[in-house]
Amino acid sequence: MENSWAAFALYMFFSLLLFAFTLGGPIAALLGLDDVASGIYNAGKPFCHQWIYRSYCIFNATNGWIVEDCIPAGYNGTAIVHTKYTLASHAWDGVFAYSTAQVGRNRAEIVERDGMTGYKFVVCSRDSAMYFGMVFAGFAFLYLRRRIKETPSLIFLILGMIPMGIDGTGQLFGLWESTNMMRAVTGFIAGAVIGFYLLSLLTEIMVKVDRRKGLDARRPAK
Repeated sequence: MENSWAAFALYMFFSLLLFAFTLGGPIAALLGLDDVASGIYNAGKPFCHQWIYRSYCIFNATNGWIVEDCIPAGYNGTAIVHTKYTLASHAWDGVFAYSTAQVGRNRAEIVERDGMTGYKFVVCSRDSAMYFGMVFAGFAFLYLRRRIKETPSLIFLILGMIPMGIDGTGQLFGLWESTNMMRAVTGFIAGAVIGFYLLSLLTEIMVKVDRRKGLDARRPAK
């Protein structure tokens, strides 16, 4: 069992690291740690489009920090978006005032609206929820691991990916514009299923390795 616990610990380390990473940028920005925020936001560029209208933000509201859509669907006000931390072309540098219809695919990290300033999660709402789903899967697996005898069928993995696939495909082809809540729900399901399947597979492999070692240890030396 030693190897299976090592595999679980490694999985939890990386999944928690991913989840902390997506929150690290906005928290560093809120704390005024601009160099740290810049490094984290730029590290996320290769993995996500980082469009602000498809992301959640942490806002410094009057009653404390709150998490909301950076720009809510159907919002009729004017949002001021900043690109402060992400290294980009000069076309994106500085401060821009957009109506929400014009924000579009802007990779801004800061939004000002309704008297609040919000700092975007490092990755979009779907990716953020996937990382959280992977963390959730780790704790769920820890609770259920004694009942799991083998890796679930591949159908289990495919079914978990279907909601995200439908939502993303419909959005890609312009059939609808998904909401951040729908992106988050489908991303969480996919992340949880992927994580649970991966942990089951790793545990099954490690148990077989441990058994093989035990058999080898009991064999008489030649």
